Amino acid sequence: MAIDLFAYPCGKLDGNCNKSGSHPCKEARSDAGFGICDDPPPSTTPAYIDISNPGSWVATVQNPDNIDITFKAIDKCVELMRPDGSDEFRCDCALITSRSLVFIELKDRHSGGWLSHAMKQLETTINIHRANPGIVTSPVLKAYACNKQRPSLQVQVKSQAQDFFTTTGVVLKVESVISISRANDG
Repeated sequence: MAIDLFAYPCGKLDGNCNKSGSHPCKEARSDAGFGICDDPPPSTTPAYIDISNPGSWVATVQNPDNIDITFKAIDKCVELMRPDGSDEFRCDCALITSRSLVFIELKDRHSGGWLSHAMKQLETTINIHRANPGIVTSPVLKAYACNKQRPSLQVQVKSQAQDFFTTTGVVLKVESVISISRANDG
């Protein structure tokens, strides 16, 4: 069975796209900047966009060229099951532009081990997308592991980022600012 990570509505009875008054699971934006939020565990709701409360943002999207971006929640929105019936790892959300597809894992942890788990979630989602590209066939794939409590760790994670690239062919950035512009969108 094909899996469409970008289907909308999500099909989950308790998914955001089936609740009135909640944040949508899929949303088009062209703002110069906005935040991506994920409620702390044990949340049952997908990640969402916020434009008014920067203190709650796990990741900040900078879009100075006002490029059309589609946000799509994945975790707690798209059903992905392992053969044994348990939930499959998956990242929280994706940003889609005309030239790139950015997979994003959101964390709010100070303790160790968060990056390895985030990388596994991103890798699994990328592999699922490659096996089932559906209508989103952007030429450039990117991956971000964003941790609200550790906004930038580039120096400490070079070998892990290299391992991720070797495994997936996708550059991993470990930072909480995602920049989308004409210069870097592709």
